[in-house]
Amino acid sequence: MRLQTGLAELRHSAQKVRLMTLHAAKGLEFEAVFLPALEEGILPFARALAEGGEDALAEERRLLYVGLTRARRFLCLSCAQERTLYGRTLAQTPSRLLDALPKDALRRRQVVQKVKTRQTHLSLF
Repeated sequence: MRLQTGLAELRHSAQKVRLMTLHAAKGLEFEAVFLPALEEGILPFARALAEGGEDALAEERRLLYVGLTRARRFLCLSCAQERTLYGRTLAQTPSRLLDALPKDALRRRQVVQKVKTRQTHLSLF
């Protein structure tokens, strides 16, 4: 009974989505990996570049490599053309780290979707 329960749990856990940082993904592999927000200021992280220069850029490149190499079968990289932050819509630039990837290995697709959002403000008092 215990072995069957363990197998059932294993099958069930395989159907889950796992969210983690690139640091936490080191040494792990997954069938599919999604790397969203590959934009300047996010990856590479703006503060890391401001404080660490070229050494920080090299570390950010290593982190991206960790993410890229976690996928067994499917890898999806994405970046936004614009992002809303603190109520302001900001134009985004794709990460410079993407320039180093082989163009012939990528299938590029542009998805444009305008979403009307409703802001909700909650207050405790």
